[in-house]
Amino acid sequence: MIMNEDAGLQGGWTPRQIRNLKIAVVAMGVMLIVGFVALLIGFVHQASKMGRSAAPPAAPEALAAPAAPSSRESVISIGADAEVVATHAAGGMLVVEVKREGGRDLLFIDPQTGALVSKTALRPE
Repeated sequence: MIMNEDAGLQGGWTPRQIRNLKIAVVAMGVMLIVGFVALLIGFVHQASKMGRSAAPPAAPEALAAPAAPSSRESVISIGADAEVVATHAAGGMLVVEVKREGGRDLLFIDPQTGALVSKTALRPE
């Protein structure tokens, strides 16, 4: 079969076009392989960072391990007519909600020392 320039334009492929097509296919194949290798390296890098964290995050103060038990005892009087209705940990303090006849009180207690830090009265208007 004899091929000339006119035959390439009429629907056949010239040797030059076939060579350019082969080069393009090989170049795209190489780019795919390089992309997959880069993706695999990224996965391995991220996975290795997950296993070696600097230090575990510190527990919040409210969840931290309790201090060693002390031999002293703290007594906070709430009154004979009062009732403890709830306790909460907030901002490094123990908050005790006390119900009284005239309203409610919030007692803020330092959990390390057991001392009453402050008292907030909640009264109806």
